[in-house]
Amino acid sequence: MHSIPERDWKVVKQLHPVLLQRYCQQVFQEVHALTEEDDCDYHDAYQPLYDLVHNRNKAMRDLFDGLTRSKATLMVLAWKNNKLMTDEEFERFSEATQALVNHIHPL
Repeated sequence: MHSIPERDWKVVKQLHPVLLQRYCQQVFQEVHALTEEDDCDYHDAYQPLYDLVHNRNKAMRDLFDGLTRSKATLMVLAWKNNKLMTDEEFERFSEATQALVNHIHPL
């Protein structure tokens, strides 16, 4: 993978905490959906809850851990692939980075 330009590296570092918060918010919404019913059987909901948190924690690690410049393009690709970025956030990247990400994962 090519080295991300300095300008884009700065964008990655700015977006990282924003997208991490967005990801965690999505997980909390999914957790809430599992237990929002008034007559929820918490014992029955426990295994799906555990599975959800376990799987989403693994995904979070893949999406956000190890923030380095050498992995930045792959992170941008993963963030886009998982629909964590808005179009406006993606457009903050240089045309070259956008073209590379779109070439690897066209939408």
